[in-house]
Parts: sequence; C-alpha cells; structure tokens
Amino acid sequence: MFVSRNEEISAIKMAMSSLHYEGISIKATFFLCIERLLIYYDEFNDISYIKIAYRYILAYLQMGFIYSDYEDLFDKIAELLGTSRTQIILESGECGKKIKLNKYQIRKIIRRWSSSKYHTMTIDEVIEDIIFKVRNKLVGIYRYNSNKKPDISDEDLSNDLYELIVTFEESYLRDVRRGKYYTFMEEKSNESCNS
Repeated sequence: MFVSRNEEISAIKMAMSSLHYEGISIKATFFLCIERLLIYYDEFNDISYIKIAYRYILAYLQMGFIYSDYEDLFDKIAELLGTSRTQIILESGECGKKIKLNKYQIRKIIRRWSSSKYHTMTIDEVIEDIIFKVRNKLVGIYRYNSNKKPDISDEDLSNDLYELIVTFEESYLRDVRRGKYYTFMEEKSNESCNS
C-alpha cells in the first residue's frame, strides 16, 4: 500500500497533536524525535533517518511552530539533505509565527464566532479568558466552541473548536478544525519565517 508524503506528514501531526492531553510538550517532543533521528543517522549511516527527520520538520512547521526555535538542528538536517531553510519553509506551505498576547492578535486567529446561544462565551469573553489564563499560567486545557449545539457531532462545520493549552513552560492556542497551533510571545517584538 502506497502512502504519500502528505499522508505521512498528516499522520505525524495527528500523533503529535494528542501529546498535550497528557501534559507533554509538542515542541519539545518534535525536537527530541528529530534529534534522535539524527543520532540514528550518525550511528547507522543510513540517510533514511534524515529523510524521516525532514518530514518531522515539515509537520512541525505545518502545525504553526517556528523554524528558528530549533534552527541549529533543522539547519543540520537541511545540510545533510542538500537543501536550505528557505526551501524547507516553502515546501511546508506554512509559516509558523508566534503571536502577541493581545486582543487584536487573538481575534485574528479566531475566524468566526456565532451569535448563537450555543457558543462557549461571547468572543470578547473568550479573548479575555485566553489572555488571563496565559498571563497567569493557569495550567490546563481549555476549550472554546463557536456554536456547539447539543445535538450535533464534533465534525459539524457550523462549530469551530479552539483549545488553549497552558503549561508552566509554554502556551498554545490550537485551532482544532484547521490543525494549527499558535504560540504566544511578549509584545516587544515579532518573528517572521525568515528570521
């Protein structure tokens, strides 16, 4: 059975996206997996480990994380494959970036919010709740539904689900439907794909 590269990357993203339910850092796990694959490459002199590490990097970027967070490791993988940081970012089709922890940035992520009585809170309350929980490091996983009617399934397209994951080390806002993660930063600076 042939599995395409995109299917492999989707499987990696799916497996990684469940880690936070057990309090495991997704970013750190990506780093450890890629680092371990590099060690296996060195030990067994088998380029297949580097090719797999490359797919992990693409999955990492597609989940919305930033290349520069682990650029030394990622650059080493790119060099071994004869490619570049720019090529990896272009191939991933995504440009992960950290967002500022403010109302404007969070509102840009939350694409739509119905006026339905079935939403979790009003959009302004959701944004305030997210900011409060991240700033105060209220560790946990919090869910926000845009229109969760009691008689519809989780796959219903009228509902957007967002998860806020707060740990002592990091915080993410996950757009569950679109499979994207957004990390928060201090409001001092902004980081781009090319940094």
